[in-house]
Amino acid sequence: MRAGHDRVAAVLAGYNATIMAYGQTGSGKTHTMFGPDEVLSDFLSCDPELHGIVPRASEQLFEGLRHGAADSSFIVQCSYVEVYNDRLNDLLGSKQNLQMRERPGAGIVVEGLVHEMVTGSRELMHQLAKGNAKRVVAAMKMNPRSSRGHAIFTVYVKEILAYGGEKAGKLNLVDLAGMESSKKSYAMEGASNHAMRKEEAKNINTSLYALGTVIEKLSEAGKTGGKGAHVPYRDSKLTRLLQDSLGGNSKSTIVVTLRIEAQNIEETTNTLRFAQRAKAVKTIVKDNTISVKDTTKLLREIDEMTVQLETAQLMVRQLKQELSKSVATTKARSCCEAGLN
Repeated sequence: MRAGHDRVAAVLAGYNATIMAYGQTGSGKTHTMFGPDEVLSDFLSCDPELHGIVPRASEQLFEGLRHGAADSSFIVQCSYVEVYNDRLNDLLGSKQNLQMRERPGAGIVVEGLVHEMVTGSRELMHQLAKGNAKRVVAAMKMNPRSSRGHAIFTVYVKEILAYGGEKAGKLNLVDLAGMESSKKSYAMEGASNHAMRKEEAKNINTSLYALGTVIEKLSEAGKTGGKGAHVPYRDSKLTRLLQDSLGGNSKSTIVVTLRIEAQNIEETTNTLRFAQRAKAVKTIVKDNTISVKDTTKLLREIDEMTVQLETAQLMVRQLKQELSKSVATTKARSCCEAGLN
């Protein structure tokens, strides 16, 4: 897939990128992102032709690092979070209902999220398989292994440059749960036929509706040169978490998957409309490289601020001395006047 290849290349060049799968339940989003089950259960022996976007991106990423600058050092980490019933659960750790914070320069950060260091495709796919084992899935009428929450697998790449700077990029790989109709996609008999399935479907549909609204607002802004209505990122945890991917500093691709049955024509049409609006969204990306010049500039600014601080401290000391002299003079004058009286 050319778009996926370009996104990985962008990460290696120091940019942020996102690849997201969107579509109706049972349309093949998880298969598109990962491939069949054997890709995760037996990655080394699995036919590469069966690989989905994520394993292909992993192979390209580490192949690119192997051919990277010989005098640079590379650090690769990954994290995996599931948005389940509008709660953030760590799929590589044990914590649930994690909180999001917005940090200057870093954007939206999930507090307490585990980041695992990986050194190759095998280790990265092992972490992915470990996280996927914790995802909530259930047998539904339209999908025997329906994902009951949205999953975001993120790979962070940092290159320590030989001349002292650094270059960083991250790749968000998003497997969204599918929009569901209670008349078509209901829980099957057995353990999966639980009241929680309805609660999950409600939260899935609510978050996907919020995503559609955000895309609609961003597409309108793109048509008007950036001027438009407020974009409601805060309407759901999903859109808040994907804020940079949707309208911020990220080169993003949305892959839509479709069902071709006649009874699903309405959902298929809605998916294509979503894709059409998404194509109109424009993001502004920036190179995340921190060069030596940037560092030198920062040090110069620190030196200037230090001089300003020292000057201010000197002025404070002088004012204190003048104030002390003034107080002493006033006291002496008062004592002299008292003696004369």
